[in-house]
Amino acid sequence: MAIATEKTTLPMCPNIMYPKKVGNVKNKIVLSIIFLLLISCTDKSDNESYVREEAEQVIKIHYKYGFADEINTFDKTCTKDLVLDGTVTIDFWFQLDEQQAIIRELEDVDFFNLPDTLAYQSSDSITETIEPDPGIQSLRIKYNNQDKTVFWYLINSYPSEYERILRLTTLIEEILHSDPEYQSLPEPTGSYL
Repeated sequence: MAIATEKTTLPMCPNIMYPKKVGNVKNKIVLSIIFLLLISCTDKSDNESYVREEAEQVIKIHYKYGFADEINTFDKTCTKDLVLDGTVTIDFWFQLDEQQAIIRELEDVDFFNLPDTLAYQSSDSITETIEPDPGIQSLRIKYNNQDKTVFWYLINSYPSEYERILRLTTLIEEILHSDPEYQSLPEPTGSYL
């Protein structure tokens, strides 16, 4: 059984210029080269990776927080906890303006006069806990010939000192989280229960 096919042509609009058929290989090659040149001339700023400018670390910080997050400007690294996917570490250090902001906050909260450890001290037999408990957090800062580490738990008996630590660590985390390279890291898979 033969099937009849009907060839239909669309009407041509007189005001539209239609491209001519490129019949030979030479024309196809020329068009391909022009296309590649146009692509290579486009703005690549969105696709280029961000590179932090090398900066002297006037203030050195080693901040361990959460379950496995860490900023270590002694080694110029940052580690992000990806939970089920482990961790990822990138090169990281603070720029001079970021360091100046941290130094201002450091002086404002009087970091070097904080207690070494902010622990929980129960006044009775009842103990408070938090689940999931990330354990002890720490912040070491070396600045102006002073080197101090403060350890703390999320539940502790030092509310005013803890608030001072939170002000400083919140600023440090905000600077990190605004970094384009950090923002390009994968999101954590899963969560801690």
